Amino acid sequence: MRRFLAAFLLCLAGCADAPPDDAAPQRCDRDDQCLGGQSCRDGRCVAAPCDEAADCEPGYTCQGGTCQRERDDCRDDAECVGDRCPGGACRCVEGRCASIECRDGESRPCRVDCLEGVERCNQGAWRQCSAQIADHETCGDGLDNDCDGRVDDADPLCGACTDGQERPCRTACGTGVERCVGESWQGCTAPRAHDVDICGNDVDDDCNGEVDDGCDGCRDGDARPCATRCGEGEERCDGGRWRDCTAAEPADETCNGRDDDCDGATDEEIVRDCTNACGAGVETCKQGEWQGCTAPDGCPCTGDASDDQVCGACGVRSRTCAREAWGPWGACREREDVCRPGDEERGGCGRCGTQRRLCNADCGWGDWQACRDEGTCEPGTTETEDCPGGCGTRTRTCTDACGWGEWSGCGAGGLESCVPGDEEARPCGDRCGVQRRRCEDACAWGPWGECGGEGECRPGDEGAEACAGACAARVRVCGEDCAWGDFGACSSEGQCTPGDRETRDCGLCGEQSRTCDDGCLWSDWSECGGAGVCAPGDREERRCGTTDRGICEYGVQVRTCDGACAWTPFDGCRGNVEPQREICGDGVDQDCDGGDQRQPDRYEPNNECGRCTVVRDDDEPDVNVWVEGTIDSVEDRADFYCFDAHDGISIPGFTERIVVTLERVPNGADFDVYLYQNDAGCRAGTPLALSRAGGSADERIEWGERLRDDDGGRYVVEVRRFQGNVCGAAYRLTINGLN
Repeated sequence: MRRFLAAFLLCLAGCADAPPDDAAPQRCDRDDQCLGGQSCRDGRCVAAPCDEAADCEPGYTCQGGTCQRERDDCRDDAECVGDRCPGGACRCVEGRCASIECRDGESRPCRVDCLEGVERCNQGAWRQCSAQIADHETCGDGLDNDCDGRVDDADPLCGACTDGQERPCRTACGTGVERCVGESWQGCTAPRAHDVDICGNDVDDDCNGEVDDGCDGCRDGDARPCATRCGEGEERCDGGRWRDCTAAEPADETCNGRDDDCDGATDEEIVRDCTNACGAGVETCKQGEWQGCTAPDGCPCTGDASDDQVCGACGVRSRTCAREAWGPWGACREREDVCRPGDEERGGCGRCGTQRRLCNADCGWGDWQACRDEGTCEPGTTETEDCPGGCGTRTRTCTDACGWGEWSGCGAGGLESCVPGDEEARPCGDRCGVQRRRCEDACAWGPWGECGGEGECRPGDEGAEACAGACAARVRVCGEDCAWGDFGACSSEGQCTPGDRETRDCGLCGEQSRTCDDGCLWSDWSECGGAGVCAPGDREERRCGTTDRGICEYGVQVRTCDGACAWTPFDGCRGNVEPQREICGDGVDQDCDGGDQRQPDRYEPNNECGRCTVVRDDDEPDVNVWVEGTIDSVEDRADFYCFDAHDGISIPGFTERIVVTLERVPNGADFDVYLYQNDAGCRAGTPLALSRAGGSADERIEWGERLRDDDGGRYVVEVRRFQGNVCGAAYRLTINGLN
């Protein structure tokens, strides 16, 4: 650290800003993943080669055949103004004035060759992708770590081996050792990379060469002032990063009397079309109101023609022709099926993130903005890896907050794990016996063997033999090593009174006896009788559960030996992961049937406006039909159906309506319904009507025709997935055309 600080102070005095010679090059697979003045060569970011200064990026010069930075553009954000920041909003990042690309704390998916990861925003710039291509395959993790198109057993590096062999292994985070188990390499002990750094632990968790990158060094729960161009607010620390600034953010200017884009001017340069039957025109927004329509107003008309013109915020007014002259404009009718300029809508996105969109000046929703404050995983997903040493696997599950839970204990199919070849011993019997068990190739302990190596006697026992005289005997005692000691001196008292009998416990809750003979000596102990089947406190395990395919895992059941040397019943299955409801098309086998499912309905492909499924009613000019469809994968965001309508009678009191209902939305899912007039309206995202009831509640749209207009033609219905996906579960969509 001292050497780094000294070098840093020297650089402030004027040295060239070059990385230290021993800095680890950043991994890459294309040039745009490297810093300025660098290019991607053989998977590493290195100084870009050059012959002259023109070969280098602005701010770099050619020195010694490589591009080197001329000098620092800045030392802090305050220097990034004027000509140094043509974009108008910059920060000083690594000595250069860089445009602010994102807001600190935002994240987005990224990809490096075949691997997917996450990149996070720090100091206004997108940082390195957490996905890193490894130099070698990590066997047994189900990933193509080195992106050579071969996974685990299909890769020669993970070929057949002899159980018990060991060899060095490597991940993006370092080196370790892996062991051959079940004739395949498993359990590399090298540390594994996380998606993002865990703030505050001083560890390079994502193994990208930076410790706690993307972290702000704050303490969870702390608050501090924050500001945008629109004002001040407060942000809080969450997960070591400042998040959720409450200050208003700049938005597109709309006609509302407010300075939406925070540039100091209100409603500036906002115009809209106000054309009517007499000709084209525009009107201008002033102080939150539309004024000064330039369209001509007095022109001849014929018959009972009608004319419409925009008015208000999102309304329309009408007039009719009488005696070849236009009558007065009617009252402005504000539309209820559209948004109001400046309105904001927020919704969930990605991994527990949030996003927002704003209503534009045309009363239509703008695009969703970038997803913010995402977690690291999808709730309910599981991650499995080999335990250190190759002995079994462990899993963790993503919580509802999109963060990983704790790793489970290690085990081979849910059983207590061990290292193949290891042995374990324990005492047995009452004569210093020993029984052993051995760890098998499946990383689980085998059964205990027979009790062996027992001694001559039980410690403390007495043995006697007759000597001179009636009832005279000499005695020896069994030592702690279960061997007889020497006989003592001859005693005239003997051991016992003839005819006496005594018993003692033996073996596994058994009993043995002996009697005193006429020579005042105890007989040998009888055989141990009434013994049980186990020693009190013994514990046995067995595998349980349905399968170990997909996300499923076997668990373990345990039974113990009670005080009567009998086994208790096996308890419930613990640690098992059972089949769950399948999520189609996410690459994960949740129902453990051997593969991910995708169950497209008969209307697919209908996931775009221009590829809608046409529905017809052969018996009626206007459709009255229902369909049962499915959102068949996590990538399926919506289903589109279209139909042709015929405008019949159209007089006050006898208007026709289009009614669309969505029922049987699967539990746990939330689908919404939108109605568009023609393909163009669908592509533009401007619905005639919509229904967003929330959750799995039914949706319903009733749209009435417009008087004196020909409302016939093509209509498009969109069933949009807001959240949830239930594989194979169908919804029912009913469409009643202009009836």
